[in-house]
Formats: sequence, structure tokens, C-alpha cells
Amino acid sequence: GPLPSIQDDGTTLAETAGGVLWAGTEATGVLRLRLSPGVATLDSEVERFVAEHGLPEGGARVQVVSDVVYALTAEQVYRYAPNANRFAVSAFLPALAAGTVALVEDEEQVWAIGKGITLGTPNADGRLAWQRGSFGQFSETVINTAYVEDDGIARFGGTEGLIRYDAQKQTS
Repeated sequence: GPLPSIQDDGTTLAETAGGVLWAGTEATGVLRLRLSPGVATLDSEVERFVAEHGLPEGGARVQVVSDVVYALTAEQVYRYAPNANRFAVSAFLPALAAGTVALVEDEEQVWAIGKGITLGTPNADGRLAWQRGSFGQFSETVINTAYVEDDGIARFGGTEGLIRYDAQKQTS
């Protein structure tokens, strides 16, 4: 059943490898839920992350990439720093910022979707290099969801319908 201590409109859910559940909200920051084993009960721990934790006023979508928690707002992408127990503007995703609504990780890449499609592939130093070039025709398209298959074919859904991308082909 519902947790009585949460009255927020949830927008996204993500779980870290340690089993901690994170929830993005429509207007009240990000929630971290440490649920009791079995079912969510009154003794589940709920912590809210807002302006005093580095996030701007309002809501945020939450995503986990490589077991790192990110909060995506209309203006910026924030990364959670566990040692400081707060969020800070992400250096990992500097080129994405405004308009990113979701991050989708496959085995070797990270897809950023929102206003257009951006693909991050790892450099020799492990950092991601972001490219929009291959997806220029979709730069003004609102992308709401993405699914990457095991064979690397990516599918996107948005205002222009469904898009299929196959890196093995020049055109998709």
C-alpha cells in the first residue's frame, strides 16, 4: 500500500545496486527510500533532497547510470555525491543540461533523450564523449522514451512517432 509519509506526485523511479529506491517528483525534489525488507511499511526511511541538498526548487526526474544517481531538471543535470549527501551539477553530463528527460544505459553507451537524442560513448580515459551529429534530424524532436536491445538496436518514442536506430547501418 501507499507510504503515508509520501504525498508527492512521482515522476520516475530508479534503484541502485544496494537496493535503495530513488523517486523523482513533479514539484518537491527527489526522494530516497530505504524500504524495510519484504514490503514498504511505516518504518521505511524516506529522505527528501531539495535546495539545501544542492537541487533547485521544484521537481526532478531521477535516473541511475553505472550505479550513480542523477537528478534531471528542466535546466540542468545533477549528480548525487554520497560522501557529501547532496547533489551537484554534473561534470559527467555537461553538454546535455536543459531538456534531458532520461538517461538509458546499455552495455557500452549512455543515451540521453529529451529534446533530441545524444549518444555518449567511452573515451580511452573512461569519460563519455557526447555526440548529436548522427541524430541531427531529430534535434528538435521531443523524445520521451528509449529502449536498447541486446543487439544494439535502439528504439525511441516521441512526438514524431517511433524511431529505430541501428549503428551497423548508415541509415535507420
